[in-house]
Amino acid sequence: MDSNDLTNIIPIPSLWDNLEKLEKRLFEVTVSEDTYLTEISQYLMEAGGKRFRPIISLLAGELGTENKDKVIDAGISVELIHLGSLYHDDVIDEATTRRGVESTNRKWNATLAILAGDYLLARSSELAADNLGLESVKLLASTYAELVVGQTKEVQFSFDTKHGTDDYLEVIGGKTASLIRTSAKLGAMASNSSPGLIESISSWAWHSGIIFQITDDILDLNSDTETLGKPAGNDILEGTYTLPVLLALEKDRIKIEDILHQVKNSEIELVEVLREFNNDEIVEESNKFVNHHFTIIDPETHKADDHIWGFWAMPWLNSATDGARKKWFKWRIISPIRMIERSSQDHPYSVIHRYDWLEKCRKKALAAGVNFRSKQSQKTALQILDSRPPSMKDGVMLQHFSGYEITTDSDVFDSTTAILMDFRCDQSRGMHFIYCLPFGARNALVESTLFSTGLAPKPFYDSAIRRYLTEIIGIDDYRITRREKGII
Repeated sequence: MDSNDLTNIIPIPSLWDNLEKLEKRLFEVTVSEDTYLTEISQYLMEAGGKRFRPIISLLAGELGTENKDKVIDAGISVELIHLGSLYHDDVIDEATTRRGVESTNRKWNATLAILAGDYLLARSSELAADNLGLESVKLLASTYAELVVGQTKEVQFSFDTKHGTDDYLEVIGGKTASLIRTSAKLGAMASNSSPGLIESISSWAWHSGIIFQITDDILDLNSDTETLGKPAGNDILEGTYTLPVLLALEKDRIKIEDILHQVKNSEIELVEVLREFNNDEIVEESNKFVNHHFTIIDPETHKADDHIWGFWAMPWLNSATDGARKKWFKWRIISPIRMIERSSQDHPYSVIHRYDWLEKCRKKALAAGVNFRSKQSQKTALQILDSRPPSMKDGVMLQHFSGYEITTDSDVFDSTTAILMDFRCDQSRGMHFIYCLPFGARNALVESTLFSTGLAPKPFYDSAIRRYLTEIIGIDDYRITRREKGII
């Protein structure tokens, strides 16, 4: 992907202007008093690179209002950690090429490559301490610790055909996604973004890092040496068995273990067997992990458990508003001594069935590749959202409701106005009101709602509804078509 493609994807001119400044400053801050060390430490910078992590920092920096010079330094700090880790990686892997040029350990030696990597890591910490603050220094340090843990796990699994995809996800979470997450977090922090935005952009960057590494591992087996800047399938030669290889092992362990053994012992050329790891079936399975790295733990939703959810229509709730069963442009709150009526043409009170809304969300999430599980029985994702209601301590004030939808043979309801709270009911057990939503002149949902620390007996709610329908609405004859209850 060339620079024109990137500028089209991120059409923020100021970001690209700042990237040019960052590139210049990157070389400035890595100048050493020892020109020999400068030459070695800047060697991979001059070889190029995508500068993906600094771009993430600059993008996150657009969320805040602080001086962008700090955001540039945030991008430099994460890039220096990334570069330092590459010098160390090449020593560990005994690599011969990097970014299309001879690797540092090969051009000089392993000792100088390690020292140059150490120097870049030190400069990252120094820059952060001078310009970004103590919290940023701590963040960079803890991130590098995560990176080292991930790299250590990868080394432990070298030439090991027994580890699985869960182990792989832990490795790439540490060695890749952690620094990409920090790139976003550091940029957002440097621009003085709000805590909520910092958390959101950090989460997004973490998942982007997972996708980035999986895609890179697929490309390692699919692309040619000229494109990669290193031999195609190089990870296999180094004993690093990435996702496509692990998936191939799952499908035919005996065959693939034999192939990997022969490759390790130079009994066959890797190019002869690459097809076992980059065929359409393996690539498709690998891509599922890109889509399925997010799992939602969700209780099954049954139609029988359905109830109404109410909300005021807002621009950010358009998806729910579009599926609303009914909208009221007027609503009332009533007490024994007065009535308050309010209205809005722009923000009507709306309701949607819980079941319909959750099914709509579920379908959209499934289309985006999100997994759903009824319980967390095993590790299925790097990030798991448990959407089940939390357990509550005893004595907590909650909103208990019970009611039913009814139909009548005559016109008794004003379908233009929702009754959100009618306090003309028994108040002996706590704050109690009737909620009445007329869907039509002969059809309404009527609920008894009680704020209390415990659930009242069912007859309490039923009696309140019957009394309301008889004494307030003025009807005795009606049919119950649906019941619902719940706790908020």
